Amino acid sequence: MKLPRILYVDDETINLELLQLTFMEKFDVITAESAEEGLSLLALNPDIHVIISDLRMPVMNGLDAIKTLRNKGYTGSIVALTANAMQEDINNCKEAGSDGFLTKPIKWDKFFEVLKNSLPPGEKRNSNDIQPLKSTLIDDNPNMQNVVKQFIDYLPEKLEEIKNLYHDKDFTILKERLHTIKGTAGNFGFMDLTNVAASIEEDLKSKNFPGIEDHFSDFDHLYQRIKLGQ
Repeated sequence: MKLPRILYVDDETINLELLQLTFMEKFDVITAESAEEGLSLLALNPDIHVIISDLRMPVMNGLDAIKTLRNKGYTGSIVALTANAMQEDINNCKEAGSDGFLTKPIKWDKFFEVLKNSLPPGEKRNSNDIQPLKSTLIDDNPNMQNVVKQFIDYLPEKLEEIKNLYHDKDFTILKERLHTIKGTAGNFGFMDLTNVAASIEEDLKSKNFPGIEDHFSDFDHLYQRIKLGQ
């Protein structure tokens, strides 16, 4: 089934990469690093369903880009993204022609909900397909939120390292990394990650290599759920 197409415009590359990684199984995300590039990509991709635009960008800012689109007769959904949450900012976005408004830092569960609701009726995805996954450690002790965030921030690098070690057949180091992630994930309240790491360890012992590939997909899916739960 063809995924809904999203155009995300932001001059911060790390934000573009993070959104692509978080929603890669839910949406076909096209990214642009400037408003001008975004307008060009929209002209080349008329099947885009939703535009998400940061407001503070050099040369042409997000508000001007939204006004330009509306003045040209664009009727698709546009969601404004900004670090400012004052009522005046919200009013300015509405006046420019924005259909939705989100603030930074991004709350991924809220982001997903707004994104889903901005899609045309025929393109809306079932929110039950992917549910936010929150750390049980925070449930027990809310003061641990910053520490858990640090773990989540370093998680993509560690998961990618595990995949690379497997593909390079460096099974000795791979076992060490799996053992580490199995322990730390549990300590930080993500037992689902711990269970996947343990399953890969078992597959390594039994040389069930197809099973390992499947578990890598489980890692990716869990990471998306964890990001949504932040």
